[in-house]
Amino acid sequence: MDIGRTGCSALATTSLNELHLQYGVYINEDGAGAFANGLARNATLNVLEIIHSSEISDIAWQSIFTAFLTCKVKSLILDFNGLNDATVQSLSNALLHNTTLKSLSLQDDSITNAGWVILSTSLSGIMLK
Repeated sequence: MDIGRTGCSALATTSLNELHLQYGVYINEDGAGAFANGLARNATLNVLEIIHSSEISDIAWQSIFTAFLTCKVKSLILDFNGLNDATVQSLSNALLHNTTLKSLSLQDDSITNAGWVILSTSLSGIMLK
């Protein structure tokens, strides 16, 4: 399912407590920027789940992760997306400034030991479960 720029903007700017995007969601680079802008302004989102969406490009993920500089999400579930060390580096950079994250799931992604080391340094001050 291709959400597109308009759909991404609408999803991200709606006052939601939880947002679950599952199985084959495709967000292109243009849509990812709109999605990230909306997430960054969303004050009510506690849970963001994007799973089984391996068609989202590294560039789109990087755009989405910029939202976590200000997004107040508490639970982030990014399982089965094929995230790699480059995308984890972007996530790690954004999480350095996040003070609300309590739960992170990266099940069955393509992260190597080097990627986990990068991620662990950004999470050192965050108490996750």
